[in-house]
Amino acid sequence: MDAGGSYTQGAVEMETGIHFLSRRRDLIEQQKSTISCSV
Repeated sequence: MDAGGSYTQGAVEMETGIHFLSRRRDLIEQQKSTISCSV
């Protein structure tokens, strides 16, 4: 039970980390396009 719970927690943390990284990448891409547009 404990091992299953920790595994689930780790999987959730990994998933949120991946979502966070992909969202950051999207934001960086938006900033890049905004900068190139203003230039």
